[in-house]
Amino acid sequence: MADWNLPIDEFEKMLSVYVIDCAITHHDDAEWVVKPYPYTDGAYTTGVRRGNKTWHTDNCCEHLYLQKEEDHPLLAVFESLMR
Repeated sequence: MADWNLPIDEFEKMLSVYVIDCAITHHDDAEWVVKPYPYTDGAYTTGVRRGNKTWHTDNCCEHLYLQKEEDHPLLAVFESLMR
């Protein structure tokens, strides 16, 4: 991300939002959720809900480019939400 002068972790967070939003767009029963973060006053966490599963993360793509799909546990959780 040298052209944008953007650290890779920030790019991964942006990519996470895009990936989750794409999944929500393609599943009528999926939605964004926002909840207060339990350990910090005034902070919130975002996530995705589908059916009776809810998953909160700020970066589902962390180091994804370094790992094989089967080695990425968060991706497995995300896939279980979107099946």
